[in-house]
Amino acid sequence: MASSGSSCQLCASKHVLSPAIKYCSDCQENLCQQCLDVHSKFKAFLNHHLAEIKPVLEEKNASKNMCNKHSNMYLDFFCSDHDCLCCRSCMEKDHRTCERFIPLEVASQGVKHSPMFNDVNEGIRSIEQTLNKMISNCDFNIQSLDEDEESVTKQVLSVKTNIIKRLNQLEEQLKSEICCAKQNKRVTFESIKDNLLRFKSCVEDVSNQLNQVSENGSEKQIFVLMNYCKWEQVEYEAKLQEIIPTLEESHITFQPPDDILIALKPLGSIEVKSSKCTIEYKPPKAQQVQIPINVPQIARRFTVELKIEIQRPGDVWITGIAMTDDKRLLVCNRYSTDLLVYSYSADYLQDCKLSGQPWDIAVIPGENKAVVTLPDQKAIQFMNIKK
Repeated sequence: MASSGSSCQLCASKHVLSPAIKYCSDCQENLCQQCLDVHSKFKAFLNHHLAEIKPVLEEKNASKNMCNKHSNMYLDFFCSDHDCLCCRSCMEKDHRTCERFIPLEVASQGVKHSPMFNDVNEGIRSIEQTLNKMISNCDFNIQSLDEDEESVTKQVLSVKTNIIKRLNQLEEQLKSEICCAKQNKRVTFESIKDNLLRFKSCVEDVSNQLNQVSENGSEKQIFVLMNYCKWEQVEYEAKLQEIIPTLEESHITFQPPDDILIALKPLGSIEVKSSKCTIEYKPPKAQQVQIPINVPQIARRFTVELKIEIQRPGDVWITGIAMTDDKRLLVCNRYSTDLLVYSYSADYLQDCKLSGQPWDIAVIPGENKAVVTLPDQKAIQFMNIKK
């Protein structure tokens, strides 16, 4: 792992101190000039990715190459059945029944130009933009509170001229309420803004990682980081959806009584009127399609609930079967020219005459029609299956 002022790690293993000038993201090693020359001569290393040493990028990405469950194991495979990265220990313990394993070197080929890479980038940028809007909204509210304070204070002063003797005490009381209301809301908005800035910092960190990896990292690193980022993106989106409904726009208002010259009451009350923020976050459609939130479980065991015995004169060879929308079974018997119709509960209903011996059948959705293949006649036959 590289760090500021890094030395060559190959030389360090021989107790020799040499300044590193390049970082190989495939070997995950810092290289000095001499080791770089040797590295470049081997055919197996010609396609390795060399980059200037960038400490932050290397330190963060190096940890992402390790399995979360097995800290001493590298992530070497991608399980298509569960849409997740795996190490060899994961394969043995958690993915024994999975059939679609791909080495990361193969799965990550062309990842820079993949829809998922674009979706993750677009999603992170969208989160950044929404956070910027939310922070701007907080700035606007803070500024509005100052403006509201000035406006309300002027209203109070204009009323004061009509009842100066009674107003001296009430004026101070109202100013105190204004200041208190402003301060309370200002503290609230400052706190919200601080949280949003921290949130934005996390999103910018992911965004910077994506930019740096896409420029200098290997496709494997991009693929690994991208698989982390897509889940972080989902988490950030969920967090945004939680925060947005809690945002408010607050203003300080003043309500004087109708007849202030007669009523020996307080000049009015100070209220803070809040309304829901109009900012919304809408995830990119492509991302919603390509990054599933829940991975469906694959059925691997089946039990027989019902068996249909086909009782026909002569031999029976079932070559095709289909089900209608009203749950009738259409059965192709290769040894006859009849299409057999059964109910879902295994009751025989009828025969339908065909123009030849059938092979297979398919139901056309929503049209009350089926199509049967007749290989001996090199033809297909359309049938009306409406009751």
